[in-house]
Amino acid sequence: MAVSQSQAAAALQKAGVNVFGLQVEDTGASVALRGTVSSEAEKRKAEQAIRQATDTEVANFLEVQGKADAGGAGETYTVKSGDTLRKIAQRYYGDEMKWHAIRDANPELAANPDRIEVGQRITIPSL
Repeated sequence: MAVSQSQAAAALQKAGVNVFGLQVEDTGASVALRGTVSSEAEKRKAEQAIRQATDTEVANFLEVQGKADAGGAGETYTVKSGDTLRKIAQRYYGDEMKWHAIRDANPELAANPDRIEVGQRITIPSL
């Protein structure tokens, strides 16, 4: 299902999520969201709203306002079945080749970055 800018904006408004500078790109396989939100919770809420309204996978590239000023510690992610560092990097950064940043932020992955386990909690650093 193709998702337009106005459809995404309506779904976000209905969910009560404010996204500043919203840009929507429908890649066919997923919808890429770009813009700025006030918190990580708002970022997740926006992704969920689009997914529910359109039944489409969401590539969430929303920036959290002031995140760079907060020291760039990133967030914690729980590994799901089928995940690889490349897939996680694609989801968070829009570029699978940035998987090195995730490996470097998680010392336990240094020995074998291909061995991530379902349920494992890893840090996704801010870039």
